[in-house]
Amino acid sequence: MPKASLKEMFQFGQEIGRGSFATVILATDRRPHPPGEPPTKYAMKVIDKAKCKGYEDHIVKEITILKQINHKNIIKLHECYETKDRLYLQMEYVDGGELFDRILNLGYYCEDDARNIVTDTLEAVQYLHAQNVVHRDLKPENLLMSSNSPTAEIKLADFGLSTFITQDNMLKTTCGTLTYVAPEILAGKRYGKPVDMWSIGIIAYILLSGYPPFWADDEAATLDLMLKAKFTFPSPDWDEISSTAKDFIRQLLQPDVAKRLTAEQALSHTWIIHGRKPLAAVEDGKQERVNLRERVGGNLRKHFNARRMLKLGLDTVFAVNALSTMGKLRSPLGEKSPVFDTATVLPKDEEISKEKEVSGDLV
Repeated sequence: MPKASLKEMFQFGQEIGRGSFATVILATDRRPHPPGEPPTKYAMKVIDKAKCKGYEDHIVKEITILKQINHKNIIKLHECYETKDRLYLQMEYVDGGELFDRILNLGYYCEDDARNIVTDTLEAVQYLHAQNVVHRDLKPENLLMSSNSPTAEIKLADFGLSTFITQDNMLKTTCGTLTYVAPEILAGKRYGKPVDMWSIGIIAYILLSGYPPFWADDEAATLDLMLKAKFTFPSPDWDEISSTAKDFIRQLLQPDVAKRLTAEQALSHTWIIHGRKPLAAVEDGKQERVNLRERVGGNLRKHFNARRMLKLGLDTVFAVNALSTMGKLRSPLGEKSPVFDTATVLPKDEEISKEKEVSGDLV
C-alpha cells in the first residue's frame, strides 16, 4: 500500500477523550464514500509509543483482542496505523454519550430501562467470555450509548485491561476500578471470568439506586464490606424495585465464584428474560411504570463526581496493599496495573502505513 499522510485520509476535529498515554480525536474520513451519504466519523485513539515504553506487550494484546472481536454491543476497531512515534487506532465512533449522562438527561427512566442496559452489557460479556476474553474493567463510564435515539444500544468500550484466559491459566494481576472489583482480586487470589460478572452486579445495583452497594464512612470499612460481600437494599430507595431484580443482583454479588452466575446463566435469569423495552421508551403514559429518574439521578450526582468516578480516594492496587498491611489478605499483589487510556498530541503530517498483522514489531 502506498504511503499516505493521516491528514490526507482523515480530517481531524475535536479531542473527545484523554488519558495518560493517548488522546482520542474525532476523525472524519476524507476518502471516497457512496454518493448521498455523509462521510464516516471515527474515534481515532492516538498512542504515544515513548510514553508507554515497557507496556508494549499489553498494547499488542489490546489490539489483538479488538481485532478478534465483532459484536453489536462492543466498540469496533476498524484499522490500525503506525508511525515511528505513534500508533493510531481507528475506532467506531458513537455519539450517544456516556451512560450516566444519558440517565441524568432523561425525563423518564424506569426499571425496564436499567434491565435493557444490563442485558446489552451481558450480551457483550457473554460474547467476550466465549472468545476467552476477560474485560476486567466493566463500569458505567465504559458503557457508551450508540446514539441519542430512545432505542439506542449499549456499546462496551476500553479494552486496555482486557486479556485472554484459559482454564489452565488463571489471572493474578491486580487491576480494575475499585468500586467494581471482585473480592477475589482484593483478596489477592487467582481469578477468571467471574470477575466481570461481579462488576455487572455492581453496575445493576447502581443503575437501580444511583449509588454502589458497598459504602461506609471510611475506606477500610468499605473494603471490609466488599471482601465480605455484605450489602443491603435500603428503604425507601429499593421499595419499588422488583424482587427479581434484587435476586439477580444477589446472585451476581456472590463471593463464592462457583455460585456466581455466568453470563449465560444471567441472561436466562427471570429478571432479564422478563422483556425488553426502548430506553426512556415513553413519557406519554403508555408504560405505567415507576419513574426512577429523580431518585436515581439525584443519587448519581451525590455519590459520583463530574468524571463519573466514585468519591472514594483509593485505587485498586493501593487498596490491596492497604488491606495487606491491615492483615486482611493472605498474599498481596504488587504488580503494576497496565492502563492504556493514554495521552498524546494531535496528529501531524506524518507518513503512515496500514499495519497488516499485530505482532511484536507493531510497537
